[in-house]
Amino acid sequence: MSLCVWPTWQIHTTALGMAARVEETAEAVTFKVEAQRDIADRALLGAHTCLLLAIEEHARHFGLAVDSAALFAQHKDYWDQGASSAT
Repeated sequence: MSLCVWPTWQIHTTALGMAARVEETAEAVTFKVEAQRDIADRALLGAHTCLLLAIEEHARHFGLAVDSAALFAQHKDYWDQGASSAT
């Protein structure tokens, strides 16, 4: 799924965003009240990646001296660390 679409679906009241936050029981359909870290983490990962891609494109377009390789390495280290601690 697109890196910019998933975060957007989570911050706006969309059918997908709402469906991800409800659960059906025998008695009713209710909102999940517990923290939904996996959904939040996926949205944040997508937003973080989009930001890095935008920085890289701006640096390329305007000839800015930005070391995007270092930024992407930090991004990978951070998100890989989060993935390994979640397992």
